[in-house]
Amino acid sequence: MSGSAAALFRRELARLAAGRVFLAGGLFALLFMALPMIVVVSEYEAQGDALEKVAFLRTKAFDATQGYEVVMLLLVVFLGANQIGADVRAGTIFGILSRPVSRARLFLTGWAASSVTIFALELVRSGLLLGWAGWLEGRIHVLPVFGLIALCLGQLVVLAGFAALGAILPPAYAALAGFAALLAAGFGYSDEIGGLGAKLVNIVCWFIPMLSRQNELIEAAIQGTAQSSGPILEVIAYRACWTLLLLALGVYGIGRRDFAPRV
Repeated sequence: MSGSAAALFRRELARLAAGRVFLAGGLFALLFMALPMIVVVSEYEAQGDALEKVAFLRTKAFDATQGYEVVMLLLVVFLGANQIGADVRAGTIFGILSRPVSRARLFLTGWAASSVTIFALELVRSGLLLGWAGWLEGRIHVLPVFGLIALCLGQLVVLAGFAALGAILPPAYAALAGFAALLAAGFGYSDEIGGLGAKLVNIVCWFIPMLSRQNELIEAAIQGTAQSSGPILEVIAYRACWTLLLLALGVYGIGRRDFAPRV
């Protein structure tokens, strides 16, 4: 990482810390983890041998902490949609761009700083549970690690999507457009809607990542019930490619956007 990129990365982390993102994210993490973990620990003690406890941690413990994923989604939306908008509102973007700093570097370092935040908060749940299970077994299995990577990549795809929208649109419109895409992805190629509406949703789904349809593969990898690593590696490749594509769209969008100071 070059000197300017490292400086921008540190600046983004400092901005997130100053905006109480770390504090708020940590408090929400503790809130949505504390009560479920009390239940998890009580049921964990009722399990039999080490193998049953490992299976419990990888299945019911993950299910008991599903509410944490809602918090993570809301945080991803906030960080992505406001990544450029926060500097535009504060007027600091003009001072940054007046220096020999490219818009692409500004966008990518902002996304990287937000990604570190998301990854760290996800480790509060997934890293704790999988590390706990690995400690009981005395070794770390590859498939659960691949499942955790795929899970984190899904959040980074969404973050890249909202950041790309935020590089083109004001934060409120970026959030609305992103939620519309998530809604379409949730209903795409399903039997819940029919007729012309289903056809329109399916057409939209040609151009957005279908992350929800990969949840079963990720769960199987985390639980260790997958038969091979091939499917989960395809999920990782799919999400990584979508992340790169959305980042490229964000770089293109911020490069075309006109910034004008408010008067």
